[in-house]
Amino acid sequence: MKILAGSLAWVLMLITSAADANDKVKERAQRKAFRYFEQVTTLDTIQKAVVAQNAGYPAGASRHDVLPDIQLKDKQWRAWVKKEGAKQGFMEAVMGNACAQRLKLGLVNVHGITEVFVMDKMGATVCTSAPTSDYDQGDEAKWSEVITSGDTHISEPEMDASSKRYQLQVSYPIKEHEAIIGVMTIGVKVY
Repeated sequence: MKILAGSLAWVLMLITSAADANDKVKERAQRKAFRYFEQVTTLDTIQKAVVAQNAGYPAGASRHDVLPDIQLKDKQWRAWVKKEGAKQGFMEAVMGNACAQRLKLGLVNVHGITEVFVMDKMGATVCTSAPTSDYDQGDEAKWSEVITSGDTHISEPEMDASSKRYQLQVSYPIKEHEAIIGVMTIGVKVY
């Protein structure tokens, strides 16, 4: 019985140690992501890009109302990422607009950031530092939890399809006059 109790205590200690280590990884990643977030959001380039894209939706439209258009762009985006389709004009804009340039510039100053992208109020990608695996982020927790609660979302560490790195993602609300208008997701490499 003592051996079983000792083994059980050892297993519980390992589980607790792994959970503590995971929490520490998340804390480090959040600090790194927040440094990046503060750095790139001090200028209004990102906010302006989100406001402009949001203005393109019909007044009072919901995600459900605009989802067919977002899904069409998502299908084109995924085909292009897989080298099965031609690059569309909207893709050039998402990866080359002033917002994307600001994201890329910010990467120079913060080590360990793997990718950064910004989504609008409907979950569509506004700008990105590098191609993401999909255009529509609105069906993912990194967007839905932040857009509804306004709280920071931190994913579990995992292999990311677009960055091809083991990372976690930290997502922050983008606000205008205290209203949430979009979300920024920052991928942080897990060491």
